[in-house]
Amino acid sequence: MTSVRWLRGLEEIDRYRDVLVGLADQSGRQLPFAHPDFLRAYVSHFEYSTDPPIPEVLLAEEAGEAIGFLATRVGRAAAWSRLRVAERSLLVTHDHDRFNLVASPQNERAAAGGIVGALLAHPGASALDLAGLVIGSPLHAELHAQARRAPTWAVYDIALPPFSTVPVSFESLGGYFGSLSKTMRSNVSRQGRRLFAAGEVQLLTARGAEEVSPLFPAFLDVERRSWKYPAHAGVLRSPKRTAFFRQVAEGRTSYEPILVGVVLDGVVIAALLLGRYGEEMWALEMSFDDQYSSLGAGQLLLLLAMSEAIHHGVVAIGFFQHFAYFKRRWLATDVPVVSTRIVRVGSPLHIRHVGGHLARRAAMRAGRSAKGADSGDASGDDVVSVGAVSSAGLPRQVPRDAEASRRLLRNGSRPDQFMNAEQAAAALPFSLR
Repeated sequence: MTSVRWLRGLEEIDRYRDVLVGLADQSGRQLPFAHPDFLRAYVSHFEYSTDPPIPEVLLAEEAGEAIGFLATRVGRAAAWSRLRVAERSLLVTHDHDRFNLVASPQNERAAAGGIVGALLAHPGASALDLAGLVIGSPLHAELHAQARRAPTWAVYDIALPPFSTVPVSFESLGGYFGSLSKTMRSNVSRQGRRLFAAGEVQLLTARGAEEVSPLFPAFLDVERRSWKYPAHAGVLRSPKRTAFFRQVAEGRTSYEPILVGVVLDGVVIAALLLGRYGEEMWALEMSFDDQYSSLGAGQLLLLLAMSEAIHHGVVAIGFFQHFAYFKRRWLATDVPVVSTRIVRVGSPLHIRHVGGHLARRAAMRAGRSAKGADSGDASGDDVVSVGAVSSAGLPRQVPRDAEASRRLLRNGSRPDQFMNAEQAAAALPFSLR
């Protein structure tokens, strides 16, 4: 018989620290997001509400032995106009890996059954929204099975962008580069030569909190010169997010931080913050100076990331979600995921879902009719137009101050962290001539 213990708040979660870490270790996955250090930093700097969420960990037990857990929080979901209703969702979701049910493979089904039963029986929220679930996984299957058995609940799956991961099975950077398509190799090589012809280029690598933390201001500096700053899309989009990533750089979130960068004439023009945990690595945040976007420094960062992965002996680099078409060019594989939402029948959220479903079906029918009537569409493929991000009404990028940027880099770095052009020519898997 599976029972569920509710742990509420960081202090109670900390008391079960060893239990949670042990379950994560038994899961067969590398889960820095399940570590109490990560959860504390994430909750303390939660950027999606004014007040930090109160985390709840549902700990499944059999015969007094912990077999799995799920970390959730209660928030407010929009129903109609200004009406918002209580909704329980996963504690860690946005731009982090698939952190949902944590259990060993042999205990996943039992843990999922107990936790889903406890969630549906709990009166604290009128809806569940659990994102990042693989279709057919134990948690996904239990959500559908138990919700369908209860006439008071309705269950929906909403497709999400897949997670992208690059398996690391290469003994050298040259082996990885040689596995890319001929077009990719040509583009990266051509832009790399253009970059090294633009001035004095150095490649920067910092490993561990002691080296990365002093360089965090330089990382923020290059983000201010990127498209992310005016679009509110990066580390600087909110003070809380900036503070959270500062803790990542300081090694206080379970990750070992790694920073790779491209330096042109003493100024960082591209930088990538990586996080290593166990046998995997994640590309956490990347930025590059828009002024030098044509030089392909961002592509060079991905090569440096693979070099670090091989150096540390990790088995995979996680690229998270979005832009999967681009990540596939770097040999990433997709993990399709959905957001499973369960709502009370007759509630405002249920009515909204039903209305949305009907509207989508009508739009699909209209689209098929328009497609059939358009004899000029010889391809037969649906075309999606993606517009450019507009920065109208948003803060402008900060004026470039090359000397200030050079000073930030000098103050945070050591000479042994740099690779000059001659050393780069020997290390990179393509010719710089």
